[in-house]
Amino acid sequence: VIFTFMIAYFFLNDALATTIAMMAPYASTIVGFSAGEFILLYLVSTVSSIIGSFIFGYITKSVGAYRAIRYVSLLLLVALIIGTFAVNAWMFWIAGSMFGIALGSMWVTSRTYIVELTPEDKRGQFFGLFAFSGKVSSIIGPFIFGTITYLLASHGSIASRFGMGSLIVLTLVGLFFLNRIKPEEN
Repeated sequence: VIFTFMIAYFFLNDALATTIAMMAPYASTIVGFSAGEFILLYLVSTVSSIIGSFIFGYITKSVGAYRAIRYVSLLLLVALIIGTFAVNAWMFWIAGSMFGIALGSMWVTSRTYIVELTPEDKRGQFFGLFAFSGKVSSIIGPFIFGTITYLLASHGSIASRFGMGSLIVLTLVGLFFLNRIKPEEN
């Protein structure tokens, strides 16, 4: 169960890390955000992340970490879809806020789930593997995003949209692996 979750987390975290890395160029390319507007969007996303962490802490207590991670993953998916197809700045503000909630909440719920899944005497080893997985995943997503935008650069902003669309695919792959875990296995 834990290794299936680590694979799911790898893809979900990859989408999260890549969105963080590519948010500024994407916002300026697609919606035309200035540097000041992006800084404000980043602040809104950060505040949303903090609020989402608290809210999902309570959700995790009430429904369990596994179900909470599924909810967060679905929220991430919706945020990425809105961001990918955004045609107005307000859509991007909504996507950025939802992404912020998903970001902070994924940190809270995934760590809680690791604690639930691991034997107490091996918890440090699993958290080390968990952290390593997070670091490796932050390389692959930007590589895929960058490769797609590079190969489609002659098509203008559609290249960035396809790059962001690749993050939807990564999230779907993460959800696929997450769905392979049966809640009663927890």
